[in-house]
Amino acid sequence: MKNKGDLGEHGAEISQLKKDITKNVESQKEMTEIRDKEDEEYQQKREESENAIGSLEAAIKTLEGAGSGKAFLDTYKDAQLMSIVSGVRSVLNKPEVTHTMTDIDLKMVQHFVSTPEDFVGGRAGSLSAAQIAQNPFGDYAPQSSQIQGILKGMYDTFVADLEQDNADEGEKQQSYEELMVTKKEELVTLKDTLEKQTLDHATKTSEVAESREIIDKAKDTLEADEKMFADAKKTCKAKADEWNERARLRSQELAGIEKAIFILTDPDAAETLKGAQESFFQVSSVQHQGDALAGRKAYAQLKKLATEFKSLKIARLAVSARTGGHFDKVVTQIDKMIVEIRKEEKEDIAQRDRCQNDENANANEIADLDHKLERINKLLSRLGSDKDKLDTKISTLEDSIATTETDIGDLKDMRKEEYEAFKDALKDDQAAIPIIKEAIDALKQFYNENKIPLDLIQDPRPNTNFGGDYKGASGGSGGAIGMMEMIATDLEKEIQVAGEEDAEAEEAYLNDRNNMQATLEAQTESKDQAERELAELEEKITKLEADKDDLDDDLDAQNDVKVALEKDCGWIKTHWDDRKEAREKEVQGLVDAKNYLAGMDSGADLLDA
Repeated sequence: MKNKGDLGEHGAEISQLKKDITKNVESQKEMTEIRDKEDEEYQQKREESENAIGSLEAAIKTLEGAGSGKAFLDTYKDAQLMSIVSGVRSVLNKPEVTHTMTDIDLKMVQHFVSTPEDFVGGRAGSLSAAQIAQNPFGDYAPQSSQIQGILKGMYDTFVADLEQDNADEGEKQQSYEELMVTKKEELVTLKDTLEKQTLDHATKTSEVAESREIIDKAKDTLEADEKMFADAKKTCKAKADEWNERARLRSQELAGIEKAIFILTDPDAAETLKGAQESFFQVSSVQHQGDALAGRKAYAQLKKLATEFKSLKIARLAVSARTGGHFDKVVTQIDKMIVEIRKEEKEDIAQRDRCQNDENANANEIADLDHKLERINKLLSRLGSDKDKLDTKISTLEDSIATTETDIGDLKDMRKEEYEAFKDALKDDQAAIPIIKEAIDALKQFYNENKIPLDLIQDPRPNTNFGGDYKGASGGSGGAIGMMEMIATDLEKEIQVAGEEDAEAEEAYLNDRNNMQATLEAQTESKDQAERELAELEEKITKLEADKDDLDDDLDAQNDVKVALEKDCGWIKTHWDDRKEAREKEVQGLVDAKNYLAGMDSGADLLDA
C-alpha cells in the first residue's frame, strides 16, 4: 500500500517535471527570439548611426575649408556638395536629433541644408570692408564656423549614443548568455530529476508486483498450513482416543490376568484343581481324541510363533492349548490377538502416513524458505546498488551546492568591489565639477566686468594690429571656456550614465543572485529528496535483513524438524517391509492355530485322525 501511494506521488512529480521542462524549453526559445529581435534592431540602429556619423563627419570636414576662397567654391559646385547636404538632410529627419536641438540651431541647420552656398563662401562679395579688415588672411565665413560647431555637437551626440548602444548591447548579450546558462543548468537538473523519478516509478511498480506475488504465495502457504494443522489435529484426537481405549483395555486385561493367577495359585484351590485336572484329562482322552490332536497341533504352532516372535502372549496361548479343555477361550484370545495385531498394523500405517505428510510438508517449507531467502538476497543486492547510487548522487549534489554557494559569495564580492569603484569615481566626478565651474567663472569674470564678448578662435597667429580698444584674448579664452564647459557637461553626463549603469549592474546582480539562489534551492531540495530516499532505502534494507534473519531462524527450525523426523520416522524406510512381513506371518500362524483348535485343519492331518 505504501508503494502504491509512492507511485501516485511519483506520477504527479513526473507530470509536473515534464511541464517544467516544456516551460523551460519555451522560455529559452522566447528569450532567444527576443534577443534576436533586439540584436536586429541594434544592428539597424547602428547602421543608421554610422551612416549619420559619416555624413556629419564629411560635412564638418567640408566646412573646415569654408574660408579658402574661390578654389573652395569651385570644389563644391559639383555633386559632392549635394551628396553632403543630402546626408545632413537625412540626419535631420531623425526625431532623436530634432528633439535634442534648440530652435535656433535647428533653423541654422535647415538653412544650411536649403542653401549650402551661404555657408561655404558664396556671399563673400557682399561683405563689408570692416568685416574684411577683421580677417585680412581670407574670406570671412562666421556662419560656416557656427554650423560647423552645431554639426560637431550632433556628431559628438551620435558618437556617444553609438558607444552607449554598443555598451548596452554588450550588457544585454552578456545577461542573455548568463541567463541561458542558468536555464540550461536548470533544464539539466529537471531532466536528471525526471529520469530519477521515472526510475523510482518503475522500481516501485516492480516492488508492487513482487509484494502482490509474495502476498498470494503467503495466502496459499497459510491455507495449506491451516489445512495441515486441521488434519493433524483430527489425527491426533483420533490417536488420543484410540490410545485411551487401548490403555483401558490393557489395564482391564492385566487386572484379569493378575486375578486369575491369584486364584490359580491359591493353596486351598490347588488340590481341588489337581483332582479336577485328572478327571478332565481322563474324560477328554476318552471322549475327545480329535480335540487332543487339534490341541497338540495348535500348541506346536503357537509355540513356534512364540519362539519366532518372542511373544509372551502367544506363549501363554500355547500353554492354554497344551493343557486342552475349553479351546473356545483360547480361540477367543487368538481372535483378540489378531485384532490387536491388525490394530498395530493400522497404527504403523497411520504413523507412516503421518511421517510422509510431515516430511513432505517439511521439505516444502524448506524449499519455500530457500526461495524466499534467494529473493530477499537478490532484492538486498539491488537495493545495495541503489544505495551506492544515492550516496554518489548526494556527494555530487553536496559538491554542486558548495560550488554554487562559492559562486554566490564571489558574485557578492565582485558586486561590492564594483559598487565601491562606482562610489569612488562618482566622488571624484562630483568633486571635479565645482572646481571646473569655479575656473570657468574666474575666466568669465574679466570679460563680464568689461562687457567684452567671447568669440570662437579664428586664427592661431597673434594679432599685431593694436588699433582700437583692448579686448583681451577673447578667442582663446572662449575656446578654453567652451572646452571646460564641455568637460563639466561630460562629467555631469558621466555621473548620470554611471548611476544608470550602476543601477543596471545592481539589477543584473540581483537577477544573477536570484537565479543562483534558485539553483541552490533546487540543488538543496534534490539533496534533501535523495537523503529522504536514502533513509527510506536504508529502512527497507534493515527490514529486509530482519526478515532474512527470521527466515534463517525458520529454516534452522525446519532443518531441526527434518532431523527429528529422520530420527522418529527413519525406521519406516528401513524396517517397514520387515515389520509388515513378520506381522502377516504372525497373523497367519495365529489363524492356523485357531483353525486347529476349531477342528478346521488346513491340511489332511485332522481328517485322517
